Amino acid sequence: MLTWILIAQRAGARIFASRGPRAPLQLVRQFDHPIGRLHDRDLESDKPGRLFKPSRSGNSRFATDSERTTHDNLAGDFARELAECLALGRGQNQYDALILVAEPRFLGLLHSVIDAKTRKKIIGSLGKDLSAVSEAELPQHLRAVLEDWSEAMLTM
Repeated sequence: MLTWILIAQRAGARIFASRGPRAPLQLVRQFDHPIGRLHDRDLESDKPGRLFKPSRSGNSRFATDSERTTHDNLAGDFARELAECLALGRGQNQYDALILVAEPRFLGLLHSVIDAKTRKKIIGSLGKDLSAVSEAELPQHLRAVLEDWSEAMLTM
């Protein structure tokens, strides 16, 4: 059984393939998303405007920006790009199972944009940013999710 392991965050991602919980990881693909490293202040030309609304107790001030920042929108775009890659790999039978690893907020984004057929391939996820961890050190950081994977393989 070939499993893809996606290690992702807003600024990039790596997909590894493995044949088992104790088998070595092989890099399948790497994504660089450098704009994910920027802060909102670097992405927007001006701060959002402010409006004043008269009220009985004086003027009320409120911002006109939306709750989602430019940074959030770009992260969502990157999550969709990764989801498309995972769907394409699934459609081409490049993997049998999928493990997602990302910092918690980005992991939530990924779960929200992955299609139903690809979602069925997910056998584990870990809300942790392992983007800076070397390939050699990943197995020790993934120990818990790999143990769950081992149990999942026994039930298949």
